[in-house]
Amino acid sequence: MAQKKTRKKAWGFGSDSQTLDKCLKEFERYIVKKQWSKAQKTVEQLEKRFSSKKQVLECWLTLAYAKGDWKTYQQKATEYIFKHPDEPDAYLTLSSVCLKNTYPLLALEALQNFCKKFPNHPEIPEANQKIETIQTIVPELLKDYGLEGQQALEIGTLSERGRFLFESNQYPEASKILEQLIDLAPKFPPALNNLSLIRCFEGDLTEAIALAKQVLECDRNNFQALGNLVRFYVLSGETKLAKKYLDELKALDNTVSDICLKKAESLALFGDWASLVELGKETESSDTAEELPALFWHCIAVGYANLGQEKKARQLWEKSLKIAPGFEYARQNLDNIKLPIGEQDTPWAFDISEWFDSKIKEDITQMISQSETENDNKYQSIAKGIIKNNPHIIALIPILLQRGSPLGRQFAISIAILTKKPELVAALKEFALGREGSDRERLEVAQKLNQEGLIPSGNIKMWIKGEQKELLLMGMEINDEPTVTHSKKVKQLGQRAVMCLKMGDAEEAESILMKALKLEPSASDLKMNLANAYMLQEREEEAYDLLHKIHEESPDYAFAAISLARHCIENKELEKAEEMLTPLLKKKKFNYQEFCQLCEAQIELVVKKKTPEAALSWLNMWKQLADEYDPNLDYWCNRLEKKSSWFLK
Repeated sequence: MAQKKTRKKAWGFGSDSQTLDKCLKEFERYIVKKQWSKAQKTVEQLEKRFSSKKQVLECWLTLAYAKGDWKTYQQKATEYIFKHPDEPDAYLTLSSVCLKNTYPLLALEALQNFCKKFPNHPEIPEANQKIETIQTIVPELLKDYGLEGQQALEIGTLSERGRFLFESNQYPEASKILEQLIDLAPKFPPALNNLSLIRCFEGDLTEAIALAKQVLECDRNNFQALGNLVRFYVLSGETKLAKKYLDELKALDNTVSDICLKKAESLALFGDWASLVELGKETESSDTAEELPALFWHCIAVGYANLGQEKKARQLWEKSLKIAPGFEYARQNLDNIKLPIGEQDTPWAFDISEWFDSKIKEDITQMISQSETENDNKYQSIAKGIIKNNPHIIALIPILLQRGSPLGRQFAISIAILTKKPELVAALKEFALGREGSDRERLEVAQKLNQEGLIPSGNIKMWIKGEQKELLLMGMEINDEPTVTHSKKVKQLGQRAVMCLKMGDAEEAESILMKALKLEPSASDLKMNLANAYMLQEREEEAYDLLHKIHEESPDYAFAAISLARHCIENKELEKAEEMLTPLLKKKKFNYQEFCQLCEAQIELVVKKKTPEAALSWLNMWKQLADEYDPNLDYWCNRLEKKSSWFLK
């Protein structure tokens, strides 16, 4: 008995050192070419296989430096020291990036640890000089934090560590540090603010709101707490309360860069585009402009883009990428705005991770993966579970439809269609008839609502390629499935016959089709191709007799009905043609080719009847479904989109 060979895994090929060297060279190529996502994927694979290797952390540091991702750089530099504590340069690197990321007390701690651990290092004098420089600002810094007394420096350093862990998405570790801080200083605003955000990301909005309000009891103008409350109330669906705190935040001074950033984030989350643009204009010419990070300019760009000022938005996204070359929000929006107008998504400020807690994000990812595998039962089960466990999500759906990321909007559409709640159906209708999202996405939503019986069939006005056009909405599902299924042998014969027809060999096609029909005598598609073979041989009477026979035997077989209708149109028998086509409009499923032929036949009919609006409606439906060049579609686009052509024969 032959043994089954086992295939080696790709990672198992060659020795570990060979694999490591190969991947490191591949990583270097991606860095040189500035292919950040490929470089990151490579280093993530390296980390799974060689987590203990120093080179892996060095790759992370190289990638973060190249992208200008200083938070990740600090995170990996900290990890590097933990794993390799005897590397002196690592402490100096960490202190530098801590200063860059505005963690001066953590920078001070790194320099002090360097001096203590490596007292004879040649860079000790320079390190001591840096320590003295930082120590000159420590009293003022602690005063700004509202700290005094013997524990002030300890609390301040813990606060920066907690903030760093939080901003690095290391929530469990950050939570422990912040709880420790609150035990030492119960009314310390930075700790309360950061802990409130962690509670939000954990899904406890009630506790998050309570912690933020504790800060305002001590400091009513605390911009972090005000901005956090805007976020929490938007996520809770309580927009009136969100606006109350947003108005307080907007009234604060714009000369402080941190306040400007918090305003921009809050305005973008709330969707106040006009105020975002106003903030951008005010800060762009101010002394604060140079201090503002990529995220600020991205939010301002989203404001401009949503108000139709795409040129300015593009400039600001490019500015964001100059500040942080690997900033994905700016990169994705810039790529999006370069697409043709009908293919663009609505510009978005934040991805789905900013709207939901970590558990919901996992469920959403799983739900969308199930929808892609067409596992409807699992998909619906996950979706219903999300709604049941998180009822506040319902209030977020209209917001995500308006200004969510593409993934966020996909989730919102799925939930709205699944629940069929009246307020969500209304939001979907508004979305379908509005301008948010891509043309295809809105058309699919309109068709889905129609199929579900939530909106009636008929003519509706929709935005297509930036213009409002009238479309005929029909509850049809368009697919690529064959109209008739065959045995393997008949399928092969049918394919040979079609090839002969394409090559103009009608007689050979007829011979093959007759053989196939002996095996499957009732196959409508074989008979249809036989009629085509007759046509090519100029045996029109036989062809139309066969088409009538197909239509009588299988009235739902669209190709025969369409061919007969077009013959009637040619002979100016318009009422008869309409009688042939009308029953097809009741069909719920169409093969792609069937539907294209139906569109063309309907256009031919309404042009003869001199009803241009109906012709454009069918043309727009056809155009929306076309994924590749179609000469027939191109002909009708050129003809119908010229006003003088309506009455051309």
